[in-house]
Amino acid sequence: LATWAADTLSDSEDEAERVVADMVRQFVHLDQPGIIDGRAFNAWVVANAVHNTPKNGVDLLTFHAAKGREWDCVVVAGAETGLLPHGSASTNDQRKEEIRLAYVAFTRAAQQLFITYADKRNNRNAGKSPLLDGMPLSANTEANQQLPRFAARPSNQPNLLDDLTTWRRHTGRTTNQEPFQVCTDEVLAQLVASQPASVDDLAVIFGPLTAKRVAPALLAIIDKHRAA
Repeated sequence: LATWAADTLSDSEDEAERVVADMVRQFVHLDQPGIIDGRAFNAWVVANAVHNTPKNGVDLLTFHAAKGREWDCVVVAGAETGLLPHGSASTNDQRKEEIRLAYVAFTRAAQQLFITYADKRNNRNAGKSPLLDGMPLSANTEANQQLPRFAARPSNQPNLLDDLTTWRRHTGRTTNQEPFQVCTDEVLAQLVASQPASVDDLAVIFGPLTAKRVAPALLAIIDKHRAA
């Protein structure tokens, strides 16, 4: 799969084929356990809807269902005594499984993790889960330090993601493609996070052929926001 994706992104002029190859490239770079084959790739595409993910939305999942997936921001609700670990976990093995599931949930966040709990629930005392003992209340991350700057930005001033989304939409119109065929939402997120500064940087995301084609427009957009 990896070889086919690399060859297709380098040589193919078929846009639909390149869209599939780009998704394959994303899949094989996840370094997931198990067999990497067409069946596993198809299951990943269906589970993550990577071919047409809505820009805005919330996924509501159990800890079990979150395994193997990742989001920029994750909110774990109800992390309190009696729920995490669940009160029904009475044996050591059951408690270990609850701890394992909590670890799965807490590590689904790529950038931000919010954990909430109630002091009282349904007229009973609750409080913070013992699994949270020793965890910091907040992290002094670069993203948190930049929040005031983002909050101060005028609401009518487009951010980088807005401009990249507009570029994708206009490119799709001029090439008679759907926006997701130009590039996926995940690729837009990569562009925002890494802010490529050269054709070579773009090639890491798009492959060399597409990078040369999109570089003039994309680098101009990114440079404008980098200078702001």
